[in-house]
Amino acid sequence: MSPKYSSWSIDHKKPENAEYVGVRNEGKPVFYDKENNSTFEGEPHPENERITPVEGSEESLGAEETIGQAIDRLGEKTGWDALSEFAQKHLESDETESN
Repeated sequence: MSPKYSSWSIDHKKPENAEYVGVRNEGKPVFYDKENNSTFEGEPHPENERITPVEGSEESLGAEETIGQAIDRLGEKTGWDALSEFAQKHLESDETESN
């Protein structure tokens, strides 16, 4: 699955504040909310390339948690079907910093 969701509009979110992370194995796209330092799942609406945030899916990053660590933690729950360039960069930068 390609990162097609990166250009879709997200209900109730400013486009510059949300980054597409990837698609979990159960098929839900996940986004990072820069403004709230949290992740959330979205319900895709392909007919108009729009995402509706799934109520109750928002998870705040821990006080010392990096974006890469949060992506890793989310992946441990259900696995990832696809990761965006944004997610891959953060995972790689965390690996580089830990070495």
